[in-house]
Amino acid sequence: MYNKEDLFSQAMEGNNIKFEKISGISLINTGFKISKYLSKIEILNCSKSGDYYQELTEHEYNILYKNGWEKGCRLLALDNCKRKAELIQDKMKKEVNTRKNDKFIKNLKNKRDLIMQKYSYHSNKLTKLN
Repeated sequence: MYNKEDLFSQAMEGNNIKFEKISGISLINTGFKISKYLSKIEILNCSKSGDYYQELTEHEYNILYKNGWEKGCRLLALDNCKRKAELIQDKMKKEVNTRKNDKFIKNLKNKRDLIMQKYSYHSNKLTKLN
């Protein structure tokens, strides 16, 4: 089991995008941002709720604590892809049952394909980590 300090140390050693500010240091990897301030360490999910990053849920923190930074981020990225694919699938069902706008449905299919490519990419990276 890891803790937030261990995760931050792993992130510092890894190949992450690094931002240094007066208030602290932030690192970003596969859609997750870990920030170390004077008083705390915070991990945010950058691909959950639009313009605002959300702090991880307890379940997501447990995945990171169990697997470490790199592997945990890949697993959480797979979860994000699944969630987005389900949202797109729901929108497609609603659209087919209501307006039947072909252009909108085609756009949703393209988005779904991109999400599936990201899922495959993260899955391959996770396989290489094991």
